[in-house]
Amino acid sequence: MIKSLFSLREFYNRLVFAFGKSRTRFLLCLILAIWGMFVFVPSSTEWLERYFIDLFQKVRMSLTTVNPRFAIVGIDTATLQAIPFRWPWPRSELARVIGGIAAGKPRLIILDILLQHPDAGAGEAGDRALCDLFRQLGNIALVSVIDETMTPDGVQARHFRNAPIFRQSAAFEGFVQTIIDDDQMTRSFAYADERLGVESCALHAARFIFPDLPAPPINPSNVSIGQPAFARRDGSIPIYSAIRLLNEEIPAAVVQDKIVILGVTADILHDFHRTAAGVIPGAELLAVTMDTFIAGRLTHRSEAIPLRFALAIFGGLCGFLTMRSGDRRGLAISLGTLALLLTGGLVSIIWTGIHPPLAPFFLSWLLFSSSMFIAMDTLSALELRLARAEALAAGKIQTSLFPRGNWKSAEGYECRGMCQPCESAGGDYFDILPQKDGSLVFLVVDVSGHGFSASMITVMAKTIVALLNRNGLIEIENLIQTWNAILDGLMKKRMLMTAVVGRIIPSDGSGQLISAAHPPAVIVDSKGVVREMKSPCKPLGLKEASRAVIQNFTLNPGDSLMFYTDGIVEAVDWQEQQYGYERWLEHLSRVIPSFSTNDNLPDLLSDVKSFSSGHPFTDDITLLLLQRKADTAPKVEPSANDA
Repeated sequence: MIKSLFSLREFYNRLVFAFGKSRTRFLLCLILAIWGMFVFVPSSTEWLERYFIDLFQKVRMSLTTVNPRFAIVGIDTATLQAIPFRWPWPRSELARVIGGIAAGKPRLIILDILLQHPDAGAGEAGDRALCDLFRQLGNIALVSVIDETMTPDGVQARHFRNAPIFRQSAAFEGFVQTIIDDDQMTRSFAYADERLGVESCALHAARFIFPDLPAPPINPSNVSIGQPAFARRDGSIPIYSAIRLLNEEIPAAVVQDKIVILGVTADILHDFHRTAAGVIPGAELLAVTMDTFIAGRLTHRSEAIPLRFALAIFGGLCGFLTMRSGDRRGLAISLGTLALLLTGGLVSIIWTGIHPPLAPFFLSWLLFSSSMFIAMDTLSALELRLARAEALAAGKIQTSLFPRGNWKSAEGYECRGMCQPCESAGGDYFDILPQKDGSLVFLVVDVSGHGFSASMITVMAKTIVALLNRNGLIEIENLIQTWNAILDGLMKKRMLMTAVVGRIIPSDGSGQLISAAHPPAVIVDSKGVVREMKSPCKPLGLKEASRAVIQNFTLNPGDSLMFYTDGIVEAVDWQEQQYGYERWLEHLSRVIPSFSTNDNLPDLLSDVKSFSSGHPFTDDITLLLLQRKADTAPKVEPSANDA
């Protein structure tokens, strides 16, 4: 935890460095304000909370089997067309339908039909006949309706009940009140209204069938609200057409010992609700709410501020975990924590009946992780730009280390070089150092790797060369040993360096060179014959580097001596095929004999560029060419010490 706090402090300091203290504090305050809204303003997260409610409903319904105790007898379009009366029917016709259902001997018949007004046909006689049927059966339940309207004095509840004559004859009456959210979805229902002192029909019916049913939690001063638990694993509650039941097309036994809800299912009567289970008729919703009590699956939403605060804190910590790891592992851990919390939320709903407010957790996780990822990406982009600027500056400094212009001598010699870094700064370095005695020291260095770090080593190598040259100590063996000692002492094998150093005496063309694991120097004569001078030494920077081996050579008229770095032979094309030594040496044998001192040195790279077909070089490229004119002196045969 302490390490995380230090990481957060370091991250804050980086933000302050990049954006300034005032802007950083403003952004942090803005993020905290948004986070506080998620916690203390439940309406701001309601849209997401509803999504989680619907998601959990769908998961639960896929795991839950429908209750076989329920059946719905629907007054559908076919029934309305078959019965020769306009809706609402005369009481006698309603009694005939109820009698047809009662013939199947159900345990309870619930009329999802409001009986407020006297019979329009037979009048009181029809009402009394229906009441007599209620008393005779003894298992008829009625529903009433509670409607809430907004008034200047606040929310006012209105209770629409059945006529007293029917209430007195029925087994009981209970209200129905579905709560429709502003997206026109029904996700909850009221089961007790302490303002009016009444209970819902679903709760009454559940207690009527199961007297020992545990009492659900009641809000002592307001409306008690719960969420229905749908079951869809093996289908929904069966709905039978009333006319088919009356005509005995469906046997009456289908409702035996069941709780039957008689309600309208015809589209024209508009008693339908949008739910997580789809659009269902009101009679089915009533059956589902009743089953919710019987099966013990009643759930309640919790909007307690302390719980929202705790979950939001947890979500923010998960977002911080994602930022702190800064890789796929951290993201996987954070997403795994999110999945576990959602699973835990489902378990909480099933076992505790409490639907926790998950939206503050999820939004806090999203807010903190996305904010910090954006901030880190912005910081990375700024740091990358800064690194590129530093690399460009280093590249300019490194370029200034290279010799200015070519070296020419009266004896017909010319030495010139070029360096092409694959990045702004590189790890290659060449130098041309005329000596007071008329000789010339020339060298090529290749530091392992490339870029800014490698360029720092080349600066160190140049510094050593400049110091030794100024003090007249620029002997090639001494230079190799000095480089090796300093590299080994400072870098401890973390970075190595190859190098080739030579000296030429223009008066007779004799020369010496030492190569430390560098690509072999190449001598090409006027006829295109190529001779490689091998490099027996190990790279510089190793304490156990072998003793520097001096190689003698003679540069005859028309000969050319070439130093180069391995970036040339390691160049690849788009099929990842390597250019190679053989092709490079063959190219030199063709080109070098006719290569004039007036030609551009980069032209020697024409073949490798043609081979790579535009594929970028993956390493720095350096060339150093020492040429002797063909007409300066008679040709001297190579000595026995020449490589």
